Amino acid sequence: MNFKKILTVAAVVIASGMAGIFHSASADDSFSLNYTALKNGTNDTSMADQFSVKPGSARIVGDHYQVTLSIETPAEYGLFPVNILQVNGQTPSLSRSTSDGKSVITYTFNTNNLTDRIVGHMTVNIPAFRYSGDYLYDIVFDATGAPTIDGGKVSEDQAQEGAKAAQAAEQAQNENAQAGGAGAAGKAASNKNRPKAQVTPKAAIKHDKKDKAAGKSLPWWPFAIAVAVAVLVGIFTEWRSRRAGAKKED
Repeated sequence: MNFKKILTVAAVVIASGMAGIFHSASADDSFSLNYTALKNGTNDTSMADQFSVKPGSARIVGDHYQVTLSIETPAEYGLFPVNILQVNGQTPSLSRSTSDGKSVITYTFNTNNLTDRIVGHMTVNIPAFRYSGDYLYDIVFDATGAPTIDGGKVSEDQAQEGAKAAQAAEQAQNENAQAGGAGAAGKAASNKNRPKAQVTPKAAIKHDKKDKAAGKSLPWWPFAIAVAVAVLVGIFTEWRSRRAGAKKED
């Protein structure tokens, strides 16, 4: 084998190896993913949306997607005023950084479907404005064209159908919660309108006893005994007085 053939074979081997490397890397590469933050259970844009860094990113890891999103707040809000507590029922992985005085919190979570409507839970604390809040918010992805776990791509129809199904499920959940609240409120109102048992105050009971005692006739025999004792005392006193006078005359 001459030198040129050796170089040719080496080039083919290197090219094949590099192609395999690039193919493997592209399978795990992140892809951009646009999204919107909405008020929980509605199609209204959340305040969180204006601070969301877009697009986010996602990548396929095994049988699920790993999604990474960020929220950036201005310096006047203080250092890291936003905290992400939960996303999609998980405690997300968090990282914090600053950029030109702005606070950036980046959170990563998993999902099995990019057409699902994701629920997040955040707190906001801005001491300079004496403001604090605790919020639920929804994340809706624009998943059209995103790679699927099985190697395909999400079609526009799939993305729209998934978003509609997620919204309908969340609306049903909110309606059930409201119905439960209305039932509880109705029960409370029913209890409120129910006639109350009459409770007689202790003071009224005491006064009533006194009134009854005042109206009740007293027995006669105590007075008779008192009169008899008084008569006997009078007779005895008179007897002693006369006896003493008789002795003096003697």
